[in-house]
Amino acid sequence: QTQHHKNNRDSTEMAKTSAALMTIAVLAALGLAQAGGCVRFNQRLVLHGTGRNANELAPTVDRYRELLGGQNNGNEHGPLADGQRSIDWDADVVPFKFPGDFFKVTVTRGLEVFNRDNKFRVSNPVPSNGDDRFSSINHDAAKDFITFSPKRLFAPLRENRVTIKFSIPGKGDAAVVAGFGAVYVDVDKSHVTEAIYYDKNGCVLTREVVDAEKDGLSFLGVIFDEAVIAKVELVLGQRPIGQRHGRGDFVVLDDFLYKEPQIAH
Repeated sequence: QTQHHKNNRDSTEMAKTSAALMTIAVLAALGLAQAGGCVRFNQRLVLHGTGRNANELAPTVDRYRELLGGQNNGNEHGPLADGQRSIDWDADVVPFKFPGDFFKVTVTRGLEVFNRDNKFRVSNPVPSNGDDRFSSINHDAAKDFITFSPKRLFAPLRENRVTIKFSIPGKGDAAVVAGFGAVYVDVDKSHVTEAIYYDKNGCVLTREVVDAEKDGLSFLGVIFDEAVIAKVELVLGQRPIGQRHGRGDFVVLDDFLYKEPQIAH
């Protein structure tokens, strides 16, 4: 098997603000053949950041929004030629017992979450059930969770994995995006929490580790130079929040940001 791999680091940019660390790495992978006929697509940009609080992480997230480009398309029906979408979980209409297709069917953002169990939770519901950052599920772990955008968080209940798929907002047809990033909460351990990006054929585009920031916030975002991401699998620490007994790294999620979904040809 012959492989051709070219790395381009000419566009590497770094910025540091207090405890927040933002690193942009541009990596070109041109025509890299993989087993099963998979091909990695052109150029990708990877953005990492950490912060002890929302203010420290904000420059990283703002930079990623700039890199995605275009306006926030909100709930507009697609496909639209440009722009981006985001989910912050904070609207009162988002239920505590969260259906995986909520942002595909009920609110048209073109995103769906699933795993084997398909049980998800969004903290701090309105009206309140007494929950505060998942304190009603795992009181000890919740003490270490903070938010990026107030005041709600998202997590799978019984698994520490969640897969994200994209669709054309308002239509539901399968879609691909050029970029996806997320805010991770309380990543204690290095080289454990990660994001795996796939194309429409199920081939791995890239696998990226989330930087650790104990009791704080982390960000990881990837952008390709064309819409090729069909799904993203997130591995969140070592244990899901629903496993209250035993030790391990509990990681939950805040904001999602992604490029406008496009038709998957």
